[in-house]
Amino acid sequence: MITSQMSYEELANEVAKDYMDVSIIMRKKMLDALKYFRRQSKFPMFLFSTVTSPRKNKWILIFFAKSKRRLKQYVDSFLVCVRETDHGKYVYRYDLPAKEGSLPGVTFYPPHFFSRYALRMGLELTGEDLIKRYFKTNTAMHYNADHLFLSEEEMKDLLNPVWYTSPDGISLGSAMMVSGMELFICKTFVPWNMCKKDQLITCGKEEMFRLQEDLALDTHEEDVVSQSENLKIVQEFARMILELIEKAG
Repeated sequence: MITSQMSYEELANEVAKDYMDVSIIMRKKMLDALKYFRRQSKFPMFLFSTVTSPRKNKWILIFFAKSKRRLKQYVDSFLVCVRETDHGKYVYRYDLPAKEGSLPGVTFYPPHFFSRYALRMGLELTGEDLIKRYFKTNTAMHYNADHLFLSEEEMKDLLNPVWYTSPDGISLGSAMMVSGMELFICKTFVPWNMCKKDQLITCGKEEMFRLQEDLALDTHEEDVVSQSENLKIVQEFARMILELIEKAG
């Protein structure tokens, strides 16, 4: 069970061990999620389920379907661990290696990260509702260690600074290696419409590449309709970034 006395390494190991058991629970619930999604008419669609693991940790299982057509292949899913404390909820997300040769990773989200996310996105949500809202939009992220655009103020409390792009904006944080895992500690969040010009140029380009890769993974190369829809999504994001760059001067 996760406790407040654990080090980052102990936390990461606990989450990694727990993930294996909870992923089995998630797979058992997959068929019910698939049946639910197939009855729906509006997409994207999400389904959440909360479970307590054998190690007594709380997890939120997140099932989602990007389109009706996507359901012909499989249901997308991931899970996050939630630890409740007197000063807010901590969230831990474990991800398997993205490709051969890469390492598994654990991303840490402290309560302050979610409160900053809500404030800057103009959301009147708290607790698990806020956590679910964040992961509904930001199902995937891209990490980058190039921190040249960060200000001294942004850099001062960050050890091994990294930034993360996702559909809603940029997350700033730190990275470290422990026990064969990459740890990412999110510190704060900046939505696209609050980014500086150099941030928009650098991070906007990275997010566009991430978006293209993410959409390509979901689409068969012979599916012309989906390819066209994917192109529109990427073009719409690029248009938004260009407009924000122009406004930033």
